[in-house]
Amino acid sequence: MVPIASVGDTDRTTDLRESPADFFTRELDAALLRGEIDLAIHSAKDLPDPMDGNIDAFWLPWREEPRDVLILSKDRKISDLPENPVIGVSSERRADYCARRFPSGLQKNIRGNIEERIAQVDDGTYDIVVMAAAALVRLGLTDRITEWISLDELEVPEGQGYLAVTLRKGKPSPLRGLFPMVGKKILLTCSEALQGKAAAAVREKGGQPVPYPLIRLECRRGILPRYGEYDWVVVTSPSAIRCLDKSDGDVASTKWMACGRGTADELSRMGVEADAHPKSNFSAEALVELAKEILKPSDKVLRLRSDVAGPRLAAALRETGAKVKDVVLYENVRIEHESLPAFDAVFFASSSAADAFVDQWGVQSLKNRTVCAIGAPTFQTLEKRGFHSCVIAHEATVAAAIGTLAKKFSAAQ
Repeated sequence: MVPIASVGDTDRTTDLRESPADFFTRELDAALLRGEIDLAIHSAKDLPDPMDGNIDAFWLPWREEPRDVLILSKDRKISDLPENPVIGVSSERRADYCARRFPSGLQKNIRGNIEERIAQVDDGTYDIVVMAAAALVRLGLTDRITEWISLDELEVPEGQGYLAVTLRKGKPSPLRGLFPMVGKKILLTCSEALQGKAAAAVREKGGQPVPYPLIRLECRRGILPRYGEYDWVVVTSPSAIRCLDKSDGDVASTKWMACGRGTADELSRMGVEADAHPKSNFSAEALVELAKEILKPSDKVLRLRSDVAGPRLAAALRETGAKVKDVVLYENVRIEHESLPAFDAVFFASSSAADAFVDQWGVQSLKNRTVCAIGAPTFQTLEKRGFHSCVIAHEATVAAAIGTLAKKFSAAQ
């Protein structure tokens, strides 16, 4: 362990809103590049963007409490504040919040470490200080929190609560085996509903997620018959589950057939367990084979899908003799972007996203990048568009896709 004080620690006068991007990392970066240390630990939100080209960085996958908090002196409550409280702030984000919450307050810049800032509240220099809860939790000082600020009231930087690790680019390290995506930017083209799960999976492997949704899902409301009118409801994506309207009927009054574990898990979060789903090879083809074993000619089946999924599955289900009603539950609406960010790999979670990407940026933009498709249909779409070098997830789930992508990078090390 090599303790290093950064200029951000020693300079107690510069307003953080006017400080350079590397204010808290400069000295550690220099020691890393000189070879005096093998890695450095930072608060993720303190990393400069862009990073020095000779340094790799990744976030540790666990996160401390991300919210901000209000700190007052001991035993003092918000109701005890004077009419014009003196407020210590260190960012535009927190200053804007305090202007809304305490419009008559007098805002002043505050510097110092956590203990020093608390001391300045206790000695009366400030009436209120806004700080990150993560630091207080790590230091065992949660008893000094006067009030937690909800994320709806005050959004926080994406990196708040995370720790980051920096390494010299190209320098061998055991950490690269544990986190094979270190230094890699992964473009995530999935819908907003899957972005959080995909980003978390990328960070677990040491990569940098680059959110870039290409499809927005728009649910159709008020179109569902009552579930109890059917013997089976067939769903083939988690998105379909999210669009279900419980008020249209009792979701537990029928049996549910899902195409795979991801869809079954989403059903479970709604309080319903899937009665049947393929145990492997999560696909429409596997679902049809399962249906042939289960469905009876007298069964009434409700098939729920997107507007681009097409009627082929419903037609295949009818071959069992069952009476199938095919309902479009949601639509895939394309999201247009003005620019394409830098990336090393891209994850496609649907054929719709693959088509949208190629239409906007062309297949040539995938050259020399690692491309991962969540399943065979998405891969086949890319092949039809002229891209043939693709990694396919061993099962059609977000976790499996990112894991397969990580193995690709690991094998290349």
